[in-house]
Amino acid sequence: MQDERITGGARLEAKVALVVGGGSTGDYPGTGSAMARLFAAQGARVVVMGRTPDRTQKTVSAILEAGGEAAAFVGDTTRAQDCEAAVSTALARFGRLDVLVNNVAVHKSVSLDAFDPEVWDEIYEGNLKATMRMTAAAVPAMRQAGGGAVINIGSVAGLQSSGAIGYGTAKGALIPLTRDMAMALGKDRIRVNCVIPGHLHTPHIARLSGGHDKNRELRNQLNMLGLEGDGWDAAFSALFFASDESRFVTGQCLQVDGGVTNILGMAQVLRTAATAEKTSG
Repeated sequence: MQDERITGGARLEAKVALVVGGGSTGDYPGTGSAMARLFAAQGARVVVMGRTPDRTQKTVSAILEAGGEAAAFVGDTTRAQDCEAAVSTALARFGRLDVLVNNVAVHKSVSLDAFDPEVWDEIYEGNLKATMRMTAAAVPAMRQAGGGAVINIGSVAGLQSSGAIGYGTAKGALIPLTRDMAMALGKDRIRVNCVIPGHLHTPHIARLSGGHDKNRELRNQLNMLGLEGDGWDAAFSALFFASDESRFVTGQCLQVDGGVTNILGMAQVLRTAATAEKTSG
């Protein structure tokens, strides 16, 4: 069944997109799954790359059921051969590659009291190096297509202190990496931009909360809009970067967080306290 947030159209007509981390893990979509499904609804043919066969196929099945074109590729962006094979799948199935979404995340942290260098390396391997590796694999195909769009997916943990030592640092490093990629690939008409989601209601956040998103309502109160963001909000931002509407936009980072990262900590506390007082009164 088509999700009510999806809008059909032709903003990505004739384009082929590879969405990394596009598998579906719940009854509502995460950022990657929402992007893959929205891109397909807007005319793109989509390769969905994920590490788990059933989750990857779930997104592909949703696209096919809605009348779109999609293929699944099971692989891991920490392996160069998998990155290259994913691109080869796009070329073999659909003949070209125009859009790459680097939706990768290893949400771990290290302790200053018991520093584990192996976990630190895993964080950087999965969040930063994987983005570089996947992009390097996709660039030759994009050059052959005459240009394209790379969309990196960051996190507000890279903009503010989150308490996750290592994860926030790696995600923060994605911002200058996006700018430098844009500089290096601009001559090839390949644009590189970054979507920075934050405080969204996604299956990933629910998993980190032990299966129940106990902070869901609190996050809604903290953002400027008092609304709940979800995977579709990140997807519509990625759609702009993927489409020709952003043909003159590159090296940019867009926060999709309801403005929460622009609110000072004290303002957050005061707003939450005022809301709690009003509710109890």
